[in-house]
Amino acid sequence: MKQLSLSIKLTLSMLMVSLLPLAITSFTLLSNASSSLKQQAFNQLESVREIKKGQIESYFSVIDKQLITLAENPTTIKAMSDFSERFDALAGDINVESKQFKQYKESQTSYYTDAFSQEFEQKNNIRPNVKGLIPNSPAQIIAQYLYISNNSNALGNKHKLFDAKDGSSYSQAHAQYHPIFKNILERFGFDDIFLVDATTGNIVYSVYKEIDYATSLETGAYNNSAIGQAYRKAKASSNAGSSFLIDFDNYGPSYDAPASFISTPIFKTNSKELLGVLIFQMPIDNINAIMQEKAGFGESGETYLLGDDLLMRSQSRFSEENTIFSTKVDTEAASQVFAGKKDSVLANDYRGIPVLSSYTPVLITGLKWALLAEIDEAEILSSTDTLTQLVALALLLLFWQSLALFGLLCVVQINSWEQIQQSCKYLLKKLQQAIYLLMRMKNRLNTVFMQPCIPCVKNLSK
Repeated sequence: MKQLSLSIKLTLSMLMVSLLPLAITSFTLLSNASSSLKQQAFNQLESVREIKKGQIESYFSVIDKQLITLAENPTTIKAMSDFSERFDALAGDINVESKQFKQYKESQTSYYTDAFSQEFEQKNNIRPNVKGLIPNSPAQIIAQYLYISNNSNALGNKHKLFDAKDGSSYSQAHAQYHPIFKNILERFGFDDIFLVDATTGNIVYSVYKEIDYATSLETGAYNNSAIGQAYRKAKASSNAGSSFLIDFDNYGPSYDAPASFISTPIFKTNSKELLGVLIFQMPIDNINAIMQEKAGFGESGETYLLGDDLLMRSQSRFSEENTIFSTKVDTEAASQVFAGKKDSVLANDYRGIPVLSSYTPVLITGLKWALLAEIDEAEILSSTDTLTQLVALALLLLFWQSLALFGLLCVVQINSWEQIQQSCKYLLKKLQQAIYLLMRMKNRLNTVFMQPCIPCVKNLSK
């Protein structure tokens, strides 16, 4: 077989020299574009992260101020004093006969075993053991009978009863103060508002009248729960204007829904005498509304809160199932943020998906939380993938045009068909060498550009 002439080899070499730098330049620019897009995405994530952090910290700060302002209000101080005094006197005030008291007790027990248990089972697929939950002091039984079990309003609407019409001084106080606290709850979106007597720990008033109402946070079923912790911390404080926030936890009276509590002491006017404790039950929905707002955040972007136990404190927008206290985020970003760091990384998220993640601690007194803002890497790089495919197509077309031009030159310069075939094989051999050189220089070329090219080149060289 004859060797190729020097002029043909020079022509082939010029073609390769012209195509190779073009390919290297194109994919270098694409690589730079990919890095630039990631950096731009990180900058946007950090901005969103700081905005959400500010919103969450501001939300808790506002609630803190609302709590303290309400506790220092003369109406609240008077209500605390009246409810405590009249709750203790409830049994003697009504003077219930033993037979009637037994009916009260049966009605109360029936509410626990039927209405409450059925609702709890429907929400959690498990029936609760209510035996240790039912309070047994006369005042507690009568209060729960009047405002819960004998309350004609449906479950979840017990707060609509203003006056039990039993003639007691307690119900007179309830009719006076309940509209005020109910209005505050509905205006600011709290889950519940409690007044707790400082001496007995009795919850002498609540807006919603769940089964924690009229129980003791000193000796009752919920003394070790989150609301019990909130009560004890506020009771131990001697400073007006102090507040204590307890992290979210599943709360039985609210059918094991996540609940957080914030408390402050109530002192007698111009005195250090402690009357009781004011407690707000914090709503999770308001926090979710802040975290799940995704305007300008892409299809895969999300922000969420995390506790130091690595369990979510807000709902993931990618799940229809509850993720609060059920989804663990054991990721690189989570471990870094609870080491006190504030940064952005490219890593897998709690779903095992590669994401750009930006994280920061959240500064809320009483809580060890972090905030993470994340978006899928694939979404960020989707525009460069499309551009890469277009560049690859353009280079392929340019190659085939060059090959056609080379073929035309061969026809002009060569009379032997065997020599034309040999020239084509020489060109393809050089192209293969260039491709493998590029593959070693840029791994990304192997997946985006070179994979469709290599089979074509191998087939043509046969």
